[in-house]
Amino acid sequence: MPRKTNNDRKFSGGGPRPDHASYKLKECIERQEAWSKLSHQQQLVRLDARLGAGVGAVKQRARIAAAIEAKNRGPAPVVKSTGTPDKATKQKPKHPSN
Repeated sequence: MPRKTNNDRKFSGGGPRPDHASYKLKECIERQEAWSKLSHQQQLVRLDARLGAGVGAVKQRARIAAAIEAKNRGPAPVVKSTGTPDKATKQKPKHPSN
């Protein structure tokens, strides 16, 4: 039986194409840059358009919602330390006697 010659592989030595990893990496970087340029609200809209309103990507939606909430709250208050550690941090833990 004759061998197929209609494939698009540039490398006929078997295994993955040598250029495939670099191509996928370049594509991934472009995709990440495009996603990071979107605002948090636009990211949620994109997720809703792709997956449906509130469907899927639960962790991603939670991360975006937390970022929106943190942005709305403003900067965290600065707490000044007194410079002396508490008594609780000075004490050594007690080890049981054998």
